[in-house]
Amino acid sequence: MKKGIVLEVHHDYITMLTPEGEFIKGKKLRDTYHIGEETTFFPYTSLERKKKSFNLSFRGWKLVSVLASILLVLSLLPRFTQSEVQAYVGLDINPSIEMAVNKKLQVIEMQAYNEDGQVLIALVDDWNKKHIHDVTKELIQLFREQGYMEAGKEIIITSIVTNIENLAIKAQIDKEVNELTNDIKQNEVKVTVIETSVENREKAKEQGMSAGKFVQQEQRENAVEVILEEEMDEVVEEDVKVTEEEQSTEDNSSSPPANKGQSKKEEKLAERDERKQQQAEKKNEMKNTNNGNKGNKNRNENAQSKGKEKKLENEQRKRDRQQEKEDRKQKKMEEVKQKRESNNSHRKDEKGRPQ
Repeated sequence: MKKGIVLEVHHDYITMLTPEGEFIKGKKLRDTYHIGEETTFFPYTSLERKKKSFNLSFRGWKLVSVLASILLVLSLLPRFTQSEVQAYVGLDINPSIEMAVNKKLQVIEMQAYNEDGQVLIALVDDWNKKHIHDVTKELIQLFREQGYMEAGKEIIITSIVTNIENLAIKAQIDKEVNELTNDIKQNEVKVTVIETSVENREKAKEQGMSAGKFVQQEQRENAVEVILEEEMDEVVEEDVKVTEEEQSTEDNSSSPPANKGQSKKEEKLAERDERKQQQAEKKNEMKNTNNGNKGNKNRNENAQSKGKEKKLENEQRKRDRQQEKEDRKQKKMEEVKQKRESNNSHRKDEKGRPQ
């Protein structure tokens, strides 16, 4: 049994090209074969006959060579196309634009995540295969002309290297980002540089936003959670301290039961656990909301072509989500504030109580 590539399929045999360059007739072991398919086969005749049985003319050799070349190119083309994008660079100020570059840092794709970005991409002259330095320079100039580069505004520069082990590409991208940052800072614009992963980029696309906006939103949500947790821990510590003071005061009195202070301490600890449970539920609720947004992937991908009405709808949805987060944050802060005021009032009462 030999192995080779199917070149021709006949009624009672197949013509095979072996790794050694031989053209051999093979027995048909099944009904269907495909040209270019690599498979195993049994030679149709003896070794002597195989070498003499298939003599191609010059035209036949040329045709087979062309077909083999075409099949080889077609088999490698998808793999080559997928590996061509080496990195992504995103710019977010109000227009939201993302560029994909190859190993020569030439821009080979440009994508807008809102209408303003679409307009600016249309204004960039012949960006395809142009070096990213020249494209970003032209984009920044358009930002200035369109009034997006006012002092005090923030621009997010996002870099994503598709292969984190490709240190050469990463170093080149970092250099371009640094030069771009220095150029933008001349306009007294705040620059935020974010380096993230391909995974975060995919999550961002599912929610219809750029990778930079997605990472920034995640950072803000995590910061709010940390602040609230720290505030709650401070309140719990104060509660426990007040309870211990109450217990100490009540131990010096003959009327209250001996375990009353301990009971109050347990109540405070139970309240702390309950608050932490509520916080965990809120966090899960936010995650469920984000997971629910994944179901809208198709609508988000087509949002760019649905015009101004769809844009207003998406913006309103984002404002609603932001308002919901702000409301939850405000509610937590009010609870913390009320708890502190209650503790302070209780301490004043303790100080005024006769010993």
